[in-house]
Amino acid sequence: KCNYLFAPDFVLRSFFGTWGVPRNPIVDKANYVNVQWWIWTYRNRFGGEYHLTGHSWNEFLWSNINEFKQHPEYMALVKGIRVEPTTAAKFCISDTGFQNLFVGYYLEKLKKLMKSSPTKSKFIISVEPSDGDGDCECDKCKKLGSVSNRVFFLANLVAKEFQKISPKAYVNLYAYNTHAATPDFALEPNVLVQVIPYKYQSYAAPEQMINNWKAKSDNLFIYDYYGLPILNVDMP
Repeated sequence: KCNYLFAPDFVLRSFFGTWGVPRNPIVDKANYVNVQWWIWTYRNRFGGEYHLTGHSWNEFLWSNINEFKQHPEYMALVKGIRVEPTTAAKFCISDTGFQNLFVGYYLEKLKKLMKSSPTKSKFIISVEPSDGDGDCECDKCKKLGSVSNRVFFLANLVAKEFQKISPKAYVNLYAYNTHAATPDFALEPNVLVQVIPYKYQSYAAPEQMINNWKAKSDNLFIYDYYGLPILNVDMP
């Protein structure tokens, strides 16, 4: 007889083996590396209640490429020029036409997810920007405030629409790079934030960044980096 209920300290426990695993089936035709990888994650108690994903703006861009060709004003203004659509491109977040396209796209993603996996405990869609710099420099975007203000304003727009569909619907994104800082306003209760304090941010010292985010939201995750092979020349 057991008188205790045991549960993990963290609801999500995952690891991404950058530039190594899981392997592409073209490279690992026998699927050997993948099998060994999943055995290792199982033995180390990886997993959790749900799964979070990362950068998603590039997928949004290419899924709506015709709209962007018709509306170049949806792209970020950088050094006085509207950027061309590329995988790392950023958008003019202040443009209401862009906002409607963005929210509509993620609403459709949510509906498809709910239809394909109706028993999920949470329906979570990433609204994380594409990697890299190049944020919009137009006057209207500047009026929205910092890059964090713009990115989390957009996340809030989607989150509010998600609330109309299901109490189990959430958006997730990083606190990272040019949007590492906390925004000036409250986040919607269905916004999940993965805080990345130890690399690729110049906002604050890691512990200070974590504390600032703890004061802003209860829906937090920590995203840490171990030695990236390409940055550490394969040394420990």
